[in-house]
Order: sequence, then C-alpha cells, then structure tokens
Amino acid sequence: MLTKANFAVHIGRLTCIALGLGLVLSATAQASLQVSISTGGPLVAQNTNANSGGVVTFSGTQDDVQFVFISGSSNSPGAPPQSTLNISSLDITNNSDSLKSVQVQVSATDFNFPAAGLVTLTSGLGGSVTFSGVNSVIYQTWIDASNTLNGYGGITSGPLSADASGIGNGGSLPQLDGSVNGDLTGTPFSFTGLVTLDLEPGAAVNFATTAVLTPVPEATSLLVWGAMLIPVGLVVRRSYLRKLQA
Repeated sequence: MLTKANFAVHIGRLTCIALGLGLVLSATAQASLQVSISTGGPLVAQNTNANSGGVVTFSGTQDDVQFVFISGSSNSPGAPPQSTLNISSLDITNNSDSLKSVQVQVSATDFNFPAAGLVTLTSGLGGSVTFSGVNSVIYQTWIDASNTLNGYGGITSGPLSADASGIGNGGSLPQLDGSVNGDLTGTPFSFTGLVTLDLEPGAAVNFATTAVLTPVPEATSLLVWGAMLIPVGLVVRRSYLRKLQA
C-alpha cells in the first residue's frame, strides 16, 4: 500500500536516478534553454542551459513545495519536420498547509525552423495524480518572433485547461490538447511552455507536455489564407455596393 512515508523513500531513489540521467543528457545538450518555477509569486529562473537546444533540469523545494526532476528539452534550432519543446515532472508535492498555485515554465530561443509563413502549433499535456488535491491544470505555449526568452508574444495555443478536483489517488489528469494555425513573421524565434497547477495541502502530481511547431503544407496554406481573406472580401464588397447605391 502506498503511504506518504514509503512514497518519500521511493521518490528519493527516483531522484538519484533522474539526476544521473540529467547529467548524461546535459552533457550532450546544445541549446539556450531555461526552466523557471513559481509557488504563487513571480516566476523565478532555476537553471539555464547556455546553448540553444538540449536539456535543462531542476530539483528542489520552494515554499514547502517539493519539485522532483523538472525537465525541459528542445530541439532548437529545429529541423524538418518540426520544432519541439517538452516539459516533464517526476513529482511535485505540496507539503505546506495551504493551497498553492504552482507554475513550471520552460523556454528556449534561436529556433529557425519553420521559416516565416503559415505554421501549426500543436500542444498537449498528460499526467497523473499521486495524492488527491489537484484542483486544476492549465497549459499554454507561445511562439515569439522577437526571440525573447520567456516571451509571450506572437502565436499562442491559448490556455488549455481542465478541472481535476474530483481525481483520486492514482488517477489520470484530464488530457489537454489543442492545435492552432498562425502566421510566423520571422526567425529566429523563441518557444515557451507554461504549466499551472492548483494544489491543495498534501497533493502530489506528475505530468509531461509536448509542443510541436510545423509548417502548413502549401496546398493547405492556400485554403487557410483563403478562409482568412473571406471576411476582408465581404467588407470590400459591401463598401463597393454602398458606393454604387450612393
């Protein structure tokens, strides 16, 4: 039977394994990548990989919230068929006696693929509740053509959210996923992902996200641009008809 005591021992063992894995992965990393966390205040950077695509990790405690092997990875500068940004957590536990709004953010810069033009941003999150008390989960991603680390401009998935308050120990988080088309105005660009969790005292959760940016195929691009131009055409036509009737 899983208890708080043996869960803590189990997590300790996993932390040692995960940190070892993180060192191996970091040795082959090639990216400018940052992980930041918040437990109710501003997001604070915890670790930065000075290169531009690879792996960054963090484990620690802030305001009685324990973070076990938070990991971010990217394939910056990107390559066909896609650019990617991933976030995962082995465990996040609220050991305080109050509700905590916990945020985990990963951001990477210097992406060059796809080139400027129509793109599709696809984002998804999954995970599980170790100990109940996870009230909600929100996931959002951004593609910022200003190439700003932790930038919130440009194309966004919008907030993908779900109520998780009824999920018991060992239950799965609601699957979050979404896809949007947008106009990428230039390169290089930054890629940012943010996960927000409301955790009751004693709640524990793990999650993994993935976000993918791909170019819109040329034939699809024509259809998308056509759909975008229909409202403009209607406005021009109405204006022209009003002039004829004047």
